[in-house]
Amino acid sequence: MRYSLPPLNSFRVFECVARHMSFAKAAHELGLTPSALSYQIKMLEEQLQVPLFVRLNRAIELTSAGHRLLPGVEAGLENFSEAVARVKGVDEDNVLVISTGPGTASKVIAPRIYRFMEAYPEIELRISANLKLVDFYKDDVDLGLRFGRGPYPGLHVDFLMEDI
Repeated sequence: MRYSLPPLNSFRVFECVARHMSFAKAAHELGLTPSALSYQIKMLEEQLQVPLFVRLNRAIELTSAGHRLLPGVEAGLENFSEAVARVKGVDEDNVLVISTGPGTASKVIAPRIYRFMEAYPEIELRISANLKLVDFYKDDVDLGLRFGRGPYPGLHVDFLMEDI
């Protein structure tokens, strides 16, 4: 069966621009220029014969066609990612991704990580040490550790410890 699709990289660009709602932020993530991304989106829109974004002054919005396309593109990219992980022999179900600030990573997690690894050798632990707040719907993160008392609408919050 032959698939009649635009270049697959254009879907990756579309997803990234839609996730950030910014050509500049998507360009930074993908290591390209905003104009290169804009051109790829323009080509995708021409191939699909529908506009995917409304370009406003200093902002963009998804069109109704963009909103309809996005879930399928996200699911497709996730399927590609899972297929590649299977080929590489990586079981993503056994990966725990923790996002936390650099200080917490080095002062709280690092000194205790060996105990976790001894207790759960089947789990691959990945630490994302940055100050960026996590979007659990878009980022590949299972757990976020942050300072603060909240409120954090839509999230389950547990108090772990006093400031060290």
